[in-house]
Amino acid sequence: MDSPYANGAYSPPYPQYPSLPQARGFYCSGPTRTPYPTEPTGLYRPPSPAPAWSYIPPEGPAEGSALRRQQVPGYSPPQDSAYDRPEQSPNQHSYYSDVNPQHSGPVGEHRVAKPRVQYSAQPQLYDLTPRKPMARSQEPGFKSTDQPPANPAAIQPEIQRILHVMGEAEQLEEEVDEFVGKKTDKSYRLLEEMLTKLLLELDSIETGGQDSVRQARKESPDPGGRYEAVVPHWFYCKVTDTRERWVPFSAQDSERLEEAHGAGKAQEDVVVPTSGGRYDVHLRQRQRVAVYWDEEVSEVRRCTWFYKGDKDNKYIPYSESFSEELEEAYMIAVTLDEWKKKLESPNREVIILHNPKLMVHYHPVASSDDWVSTPTEQGRPRTVKRGVENIAVEIPSGEPLQIDHLVFVVHGIGPACDIRFRSIVQCVNDFRNVSLSMLQAHFRKAQEQQQIGRVEFLPVNWHSSLHSTGVDVDLERITLPSINRLRHFINDTILDVFFYNSSTYCQTIVDTVASEMNRLHRLFMQRNPLFKGGVSIAGHSLGSLILFDLLTNQKADPEEDEHRAQGPRTTSSNGGIEEVKEILKKLELSEYCDVFEKEKMDRQALFLCTEENLKEMGIPLGPRMKILHYISSKADTQVSANYPQLNYKPTIFFAFGSPIGMFLTVRGVKRIDPNYSLPTCKGFFNIFHPFDPVAYRIEPMIVPDLEFEPMLLPHHKGRKRMHLELKEGLTRMSVDLKNNLLGSLRVAWQSFTRAPVPALEAGSTDTEAEAETGTEKQPDTKPEEPPAAVKEEPPLINVGRLNGGNRIDYVLQEKPIESFNEYLFALQGHLCYWESEDTVLLVLKEIYQTQGIALDQPLPGSQ
Repeated sequence: MDSPYANGAYSPPYPQYPSLPQARGFYCSGPTRTPYPTEPTGLYRPPSPAPAWSYIPPEGPAEGSALRRQQVPGYSPPQDSAYDRPEQSPNQHSYYSDVNPQHSGPVGEHRVAKPRVQYSAQPQLYDLTPRKPMARSQEPGFKSTDQPPANPAAIQPEIQRILHVMGEAEQLEEEVDEFVGKKTDKSYRLLEEMLTKLLLELDSIETGGQDSVRQARKESPDPGGRYEAVVPHWFYCKVTDTRERWVPFSAQDSERLEEAHGAGKAQEDVVVPTSGGRYDVHLRQRQRVAVYWDEEVSEVRRCTWFYKGDKDNKYIPYSESFSEELEEAYMIAVTLDEWKKKLESPNREVIILHNPKLMVHYHPVASSDDWVSTPTEQGRPRTVKRGVENIAVEIPSGEPLQIDHLVFVVHGIGPACDIRFRSIVQCVNDFRNVSLSMLQAHFRKAQEQQQIGRVEFLPVNWHSSLHSTGVDVDLERITLPSINRLRHFINDTILDVFFYNSSTYCQTIVDTVASEMNRLHRLFMQRNPLFKGGVSIAGHSLGSLILFDLLTNQKADPEEDEHRAQGPRTTSSNGGIEEVKEILKKLELSEYCDVFEKEKMDRQALFLCTEENLKEMGIPLGPRMKILHYISSKADTQVSANYPQLNYKPTIFFAFGSPIGMFLTVRGVKRIDPNYSLPTCKGFFNIFHPFDPVAYRIEPMIVPDLEFEPMLLPHHKGRKRMHLELKEGLTRMSVDLKNNLLGSLRVAWQSFTRAPVPALEAGSTDTEAEAETGTEKQPDTKPEEPPAAVKEEPPLINVGRLNGGNRIDYVLQEKPIESFNEYLFALQGHLCYWESEDTVLLVLKEIYQTQGIALDQPLPGSQ
C-alpha cells in the first residue's frame, strides 16, 4: 500500500521522540485489513499491548478539554524517510495540520494552551478573550504524573481536522477583532461566509463513537451555554410589482404591538395605530390597513426566525407557528446541549440547527415523494438567523408623537409623480422622511427642549376620481392604434391639463380636491382631538393651479374683506356685493347697485347671469347689453365652475414647479394688484428648479417694471454650491477684464485720433484731453455698479401683499452634474421636489416661523 492511510482517513506527521523511532501509523475507518505493513527490523517498538495504528491512551480528554501540543526538549523532526508525509488520493479532502511542535522542557512536562476559536455570523458579537490554560493538576486527560501519550500516532485524523479548523479560525481572529463597519458591508459578508464555512467543516466531522473526538468538536465552537428567550420584532409585507418585501415596523411601533400582544389583546379585535397614525394594525387578523387613502391590506407577522432569500439576499421571516417550533427545538438543543437537530418546514424544506451560531435552511433539488425519505441537504444552503438583531436590516426608531402642523399635498398631472413612476402616496412618504431628517439636523435645540414634534404631510389624490367617470372609455374609442404606449401615456397624463380647462371636468376636479381635503381634515381631527396646530396646503405642477383657483375663490371674513383689495380679477368670483358695485361703477351703472344688492348678487352670481335673468331683475336693454358684454369679455379668462369652500383657513400655500403665472397670462391677466392677497391664506411661496420646463414666476406679474432675480434658496448645509460660487467668480472676473480692456482701447483710440497742436498749446490741450477722458470714463464705469447694488437689495423690493410683503419666487440651486446640460435634466428638474432637502427645509422654516421657532443656525442668504 503506497498511501499511508485508506478510505479518506488522515494521518499527518506527528512529533517523534528521538529515543523512540517512529513507526508508520495507519488508520482505517472500514473493516480491519491484513496484512499490515511491516516495519523495518531494528527499529524500536513501543512497549504497548496494542498496535500503533489502533492505540488509544488509557484516559482520553475529558469534558471541555482541548487538544494538547507536546513539547520535547531538543527535538527536531527527522529529515529521513522514516518521517513519512501521507499522499492524498483524489477522493480525499485537503486538510492540513496546524500542529507546530515546540519542545522546551523535559519529556514529563507538557504545557497546554487552548487555542482561541470563536465562530459567529456577526463580528461584533465575537468573544475574542483567550481562554486561560488550566492548571496542570486540573487538566483533564492527564494523570498526576503528567505522563505523555504512549504513541502520538494515536491522535485520530478527525482531531487533526479540528486542529485545522481551529488554526484557520485563529487566522481570521485578527480580522474579526479589527472589523469596523456595518452588516451590509462587503467585508462583513466575506467574514461571515468564511466563518460559516469553518463551522460547516467542523460540524461535518464524525466522532466515530470516540469520546475524545466528540469532546474536541464540542468544545471548539463555544456553544454559549444558557438559553435566553428571543426578542420578537413585528414586520409587514409590502408587495410591489408582484414582489414581496418584508419591512420592519419602527422600534416604537413594534413595542406597542408586542405590548398589546402580550396583554392578550390579540384574541380581541384590537386596533393599534402605527406609522404616525397613518396605518392601523388589526392585531387579531394580522393586517395593516391605511387610514387616509386607499391601499391594499398588508400582512403582519410577529417575527423571531428568519432565512435569507434566494434573489435579493434579504432575510424573510418564517411564519409565526413554524418560528415557535424552531424556538422550541432551539431551547431543547441549548438546554440539553444536543445539536444537529433537523426540522421540516411546511414547504418540505429542511432546517438543521448545527450549533447556536450556525443554522442552515436547505432547499431540496427535487421534491420528495412516497418512495423517497425526508428531503436532504442537496440544494443550496441558506442562512437561518434567530432574532432581528442578527440580520442586516435597518429598524427606524419611530416618529415623534406630537404633531405641530398639518400639510395637504395635491399632485399634478397623471398618476405618477416622479421619474420612477411612483404614486403620490410614495412621494409624500419620501417628503415626510426628509422632513424628519431636516428637523433633527436644523431644529435639534427645539426638539431637545420638547418645543416641537413633527409636521404631518397627507396626500390628496384627484386623478383616480377624474378617470373613473368613464372618460377613459370614450378616449379609448377614438385613440389610434399606432404608438399605443405613447398615446396611452398622453391620455393618462397630458390630457389632465385639457380636462381642467373644460368646464365639465374642471368642476369634477375642484370638487374632488376640496371634498378630499375636507374629508382628510375631519378624519385627522377625529383621530387627533388634541391637535391645536395650523393647516397648510402644497401643490405640485397642475395641483398648485387647482389650489390657487380654490384659494382665490374662498370667502373671506367680513372684517378681512374690507382690507383686501381686488387682485387678479379674472380668477376671483366671491368678492361679495362690493365687487359688483365696483363693476357697475366701472360700467357707469351705479344707479342699479340697489337692485343687485336686493337680489344678493355677488361677483360669481353676476358672471352666471343670462339676459333673461337681467331682464327679470328689471334692468333696461342698454345697461343689460353693457353687463352682458362685460361678462362675455371676461368669461374666456376663467373656467366656469362653482368652487367649494374649505373647512379651514390655510396658513401657507406652497407651489412646487407651478405653471400659475403662465395660466394667469393665458387667461388675460397681465398684472396682479400689489395690494391683493388670497382671501383666507396669508402666505404664498412659489418654489421651482431653474431647469423646470413647467414652472413660471409670479413676482414679475406684480412688479412688471422692475427686473430682478428670484430668491436663491439656501443649501441645507449652509452654503452655496461650489460650482455656483465658481461661476459667479468667473463672471465677475470677466466683467472686470472687459471694463479694463474697453478703457484701454478707448484711451488708445483717442490718442490716435487727436489732432496735432502747436507746442505752446500742448500743455493746455493735454489738460483738456485728460479732463475729457475723465468725463468720458466716468459714465462708462458707473453703469457697471448698479447691477451689484441691485443684487444686494432684493429683500427691499416691494412684491405686494400676496405673501405678506415677503418674497414669493424661490429658485433651487442646481446640482453640479445638472449644469452640464439643461435639456437632459429638464424632466428631472420638474420631478425633483419630493426628495429635495432645500425645498423641505424652506417649508419647515416657514411653518415653524409662524410658531415663533427658528432654525438652530440661520442659513446664509435666507430672509
